[in-house]
Amino acid sequence: FCQACFLYRPIREKSPEIIDRDCRSITASSGYDEVSLCSLSTSDYTHLRELLTSLLSWSDDDMVNLSLPSLRIDNFPGDLQEKLADIRRSGLTFAPEAGSQRLRDVINKNINEHDILTTSRQAFAGGWTSVKTYFMIGLPTETDEDVAGIAALSQKIVDEYYRVREEMKQAGSDTLKGKPVNVSASVASFVPKPFTPFQWEPQDTQGELKRKQELLRNSLTTKKVALKMHNTDTSWLEGVICRGDRRLNDVIYAAWESGCRFDSWEEYIDTEKWRAAFEKCGVDPAFYANRRRDYDEILPWDILDYGVTKRFLINEDKLAHQNKTTPNCREKCSACGAAKLNGGKCEAMPGVKSGELRVESGVFNAEDDTLPTSGNGTAETRIPDNSTLHTPHSTLREMPKVIISSDIVQTARLYFSKTGSLRYISHLDTMRAFTRAIRRTDIPVWYTEGFNPKPHLNFLAPLPLGVEGLREPLEIRLVADITDEELTDKFNAVLPDGLRINEQCAMCNVQYTDKSEDPSCQERSRDSQHPTLNAPIDRSEIAFGRYEVTYSPDVITADELAAALGSGKLICEKPGKVKGRRVMKQVSVSDNILSSGISAGDSGMTLLRIAMPCGDTKTLTPVNLDDALSAYTGRRIFAEHAVRTGIYTADGRLF
Repeated sequence: FCQACFLYRPIREKSPEIIDRDCRSITASSGYDEVSLCSLSTSDYTHLRELLTSLLSWSDDDMVNLSLPSLRIDNFPGDLQEKLADIRRSGLTFAPEAGSQRLRDVINKNINEHDILTTSRQAFAGGWTSVKTYFMIGLPTETDEDVAGIAALSQKIVDEYYRVREEMKQAGSDTLKGKPVNVSASVASFVPKPFTPFQWEPQDTQGELKRKQELLRNSLTTKKVALKMHNTDTSWLEGVICRGDRRLNDVIYAAWESGCRFDSWEEYIDTEKWRAAFEKCGVDPAFYANRRRDYDEILPWDILDYGVTKRFLINEDKLAHQNKTTPNCREKCSACGAAKLNGGKCEAMPGVKSGELRVESGVFNAEDDTLPTSGNGTAETRIPDNSTLHTPHSTLREMPKVIISSDIVQTARLYFSKTGSLRYISHLDTMRAFTRAIRRTDIPVWYTEGFNPKPHLNFLAPLPLGVEGLREPLEIRLVADITDEELTDKFNAVLPDGLRINEQCAMCNVQYTDKSEDPSCQERSRDSQHPTLNAPIDRSEIAFGRYEVTYSPDVITADELAAALGSGKLICEKPGKVKGRRVMKQVSVSDNILSSGISAGDSGMTLLRIAMPCGDTKTLTPVNLDDALSAYTGRRIFAEHAVRTGIYTADGRLF
């Protein structure tokens, strides 16, 4: 955020009419059910109240959730609170950044403790019970008292909640009655970044960051605050690379050669391999991460010009060490120089004429097409006017009207295929794809009731990741009559390539007298509209699935596969629970193979046709088979292709 605050200057605002139109068009076209108003500081948007009024006029009716991240604590007025009260509460996020006022002044965070607690109080009084806060440790001039202040401030927010709850109780309001508070404090390790006033500052060493993390844990005295801290390994590596130069090219390549992948994920980062790569290339990582730079040092990124002058950044760093703040851009122009990129115009100060804004080379006349030059003598590029960046759509697609009804007319069971690259999306993403497809059509689906209504979808036997399916069952509840052909055509018109409805049978006239009931399929009657259908089979009768699995002879030969299947020793591990604890359990794959046959496939491949359990009580998949074959042979075995051809009952009927 600190870096972005400088890179994205000067301030420019999109009109509320364009944002409202885009939100409606995008949700209607994509089927997504949430709009997030993203900004470095959403509450600084000067038309926020007007925008929220427009969005709320249609979002609730269309079942679209609104989210407002990045709210600044010092800009959270009461009238905005009233608007937010109409939005489904998913929690509020604030960023005090530091635990003490002195350190907030150092980083130019123009808020004080009174602002933080007052805003929290307003949010709690409005019904919020969840507050997420962001802090940093390792900031310049930080002391142990500053670190402990994070725990103290978090505790004060918790105390403020219970104070508000008690006051509301005495006033006769039950809004917060029985609701606990959830304060989450996310604590990142400070990493100095280019194009910021702290680009010359040293980063704390890993040892010092770990000491401060332990100090913070010990300072916390309540379980009402959930403390989350970043891995110091990733912070260390980020600190090295973000201010590095071309000498790190060899280091990164050497780390990649040694097997480093996905290093931003804590479970994958291997600092020993990275340190070995630094040593191999003769590069000291501390030179980049933990060294203070002189103001006159030529920095690797000095060849780039983002508008903000180096003189301004140096002055800001000096003010930080004096505990002095610089006013917000909307309060007073500090002549950072970025306005030259926008023809001298900065929308942070709409009352100031562009010709009055000062830049490093002197007073800039916006009427003159000649822009000030950068250090290398080249002219900066003018940012296009805001109106040309957002060309209006020729047409605005409207969201199909969502039908809200508690009367379920029928429940339809559909059969879909999941093939091609979509076999690599998870079951949750498959559910989301169908949910978005429903929202893009006028299918009269029944929505769940409560806090966050969703279309009711029931996937009877989820596919494992990486396995195709040719006939996968899905049930949806409908609140209006619709023919088989209409339902199938509407889905297939909007589903992504790789998902397709193949067959459909519908169980109609299903009336629910008790909305908490979920009657079995045997209680559903046939309708004259579907006279050829047999009574549907209940999902509890699902017993096994048939798969076709293809193996390359380079991975495992047909003879090896046959020997392994006949050995009776194929065992895999599956997650399970013992007394409420998650554990890995050993499961015999051999004992659960219901049938199998090996034949020659296309292009010299080996084709295995196999039946394995599939249902609510026990499920085995080709993935489990590959794990068992790997354990049996002592080498990595993986299928080239796997597809589930059908799901069956215990007596062999196709489900």
